[in-house]
Amino acid sequence: MIEPIAFTLFGFPVHWYGLSYVFGFLFSYFFILHFSKEFGVKEQQIEDIFFYMMVFSVIGGRFFYILFYNPLFYISNPLQVFAVWNGGMSIHGGFLGAIIALYYSSKKYKIPFLKLTDLFVLPTGFALAFGRFANFINQELVGIATNSNLGIVFPLYDDVKRYPYQLLASFKNLVIFQILLYFYFFKKMKTGTLTALFLILYNGLRFIIDFLRVPTTDLGLISLGQLLNLFFMFFGFYLLKKIKE
Repeated sequence: MIEPIAFTLFGFPVHWYGLSYVFGFLFSYFFILHFSKEFGVKEQQIEDIFFYMMVFSVIGGRFFYILFYNPLFYISNPLQVFAVWNGGMSIHGGFLGAIIALYYSSKKYKIPFLKLTDLFVLPTGFALAFGRFANFINQELVGIATNSNLGIVFPLYDDVKRYPYQLLASFKNLVIFQILLYFYFFKKMKTGTLTALFLILYNGLRFIIDFLRVPTTDLGLISLGQLLNLFFMFFGFYLLKKIKE
């Protein structure tokens, strides 16, 4: 297994988890900057919007994780709230934070909200793939036990062979990225369609593969994450229906 610490800089350990966010944000920034003119968004506006997105998505992802997944730990260890390099981010919280940032930006710059979301969801799948690979390195968000040849032992977690859920999730995100690019380049779509497709694909596929993951919060037949997936997926279908009307 790869060590969670990538390298040491001036005596401080630099974690792959933190680097994954840096890589993801940088890729998204330059990708969005490249396509911004086609969506009628100015370069200066992108810089401001991206800053809001970065701040609110991190705050939202961290807050959601602490509130819904592990509140007692952070009540007992309040300083760990700021230790994001140790993991502990909720993608759904990140989505909500990003939505708030984009809604604010759409009002500030008088840009249609769904046009902004279409632009920003395009590179999201690729960026999220970095995060899931970092989860693999951190040996967190592991899969359920298996005897199949796909099984991997995560020694920092236990000595049981488990599905490499993180790699499956990373691959799923890359597939979504490719699908959205295909629709963008080869299909004529109304504003908001890319946003709806992202919500449907990401949450629908994650709902399925999460059956192979050790649930963080188990609700019985499904996990809390899967319940949130269903909510966002059905909202994507609702949005797609409204766009087509």
